[in-house]
Parts: sequence; structure tokens; C-alpha cells
Amino acid sequence: MLQVAGVLLGSTVNGPGRRNVLHLQGCTLGCRGCFNPGTHDASAGSREPFEGVANALVPAGAEVQAITISGGEPFQQLDGLVALLRELRRRRVDSIVVFSGYSMAELEVMTGAAAALAEIDVLVAGRYEASEATGLGLCASRNQRAHLLTHRHTLEELQLGEAAAVEITILPDGNVIMSGFPSPALRRAVAALDG
Repeated sequence: MLQVAGVLLGSTVNGPGRRNVLHLQGCTLGCRGCFNPGTHDASAGSREPFEGVANALVPAGAEVQAITISGGEPFQQLDGLVALLRELRRRRVDSIVVFSGYSMAELEVMTGAAAALAEIDVLVAGRYEASEATGLGLCASRNQRAHLLTHRHTLEELQLGEAAAVEITILPDGNVIMSGFPSPALRRAVAALDG
């Protein structure tokens, strides 16, 4: 089972190419200035079996080649994360990018994390540091690192550029989702609105 915040289909700012994105629910890391504070409460969102989440990310009959998993904190749902990653590989997803607030050093000693890392192509790791915000690429702050765990991608592919940093999606129910990597100025503006 996974606690899910939401699924976004067809994103172009959450990794190389067009990707379906899973935002998991629940994070205890408490990074100051986090862009997804609505994903912190582990009791919010919806509880879903990993097969159902895989169906949402890879709809029947669709050719989905790229998935991004973000949070909340994916590695705080390790059993469900591993089951989902293995199912996505079984469905022949070519590219999997995962964002984690944990550093690679922390994940390397986390019980069970190796099974997840074995299924991931790119891991963007490290806590978000608002004072080190970049507004460019997949590393939102300078301390974060993109780890190429397979040969599927290059570091150059992960530099999306400022023009592709944010996308805004208006859902059929009228809710608005802003996804991607906003500049520090846009982060401050959004934080002021949420006030």
C-alpha cells in the first residue's frame, strides 16, 4: 500500500522528456521552504494498493516510457515504493526518476533502500535548502545531488533550464497544480499566497 498525494500525467518539468508523476503523501524531514508542504501529513491523501498506483501511472493501452516519483518522502514508504518500482519495470517503463530528501549516504545505510535504488535510473537526493535554491534543473538547491544509477540518462539531460522550470495544470474540478522547480522569487510569492 502507498499513501498518495496525487498523480500528474504528461509533465515536462519533472525529468527528461514527457513523464507521468507520482506525488506520495507523508514526510517527516521538515525542510524549511519545501515547495510541497501539502504532502507532509502522512494521514492526508488516499491509501492505494501499489497495483492501482501503477495503473494510474501507466494506463491500460498507453505507452508510458518515463515516470517520476516525488513526495512527500518516497523512502518513508519503502515497502510500497519497492513494490511499485518493480511493477513499473515489469510494465517496461524505461526511465524512473525519484526525488528524496535523504542523502545518498543516508539511503546507503537505510535497511531495504538498496532494493529501491536497484530499480531507479536517477535519484535526486538531499534535503531542500531554501538558502541554496537554484531555480534551475532537477536539483532545487545547490546541496542536492543527481545520482545516475544506470546509464539511461546523462547529467546534461537533467538540466531543464529556467524556461521549463514550472508548469501549471488546471484540473477538471478547478484545482490548480503547480509542478516543477520554481525560482526562489516564485517560491516566495506562492508562500505569501498560502500565507
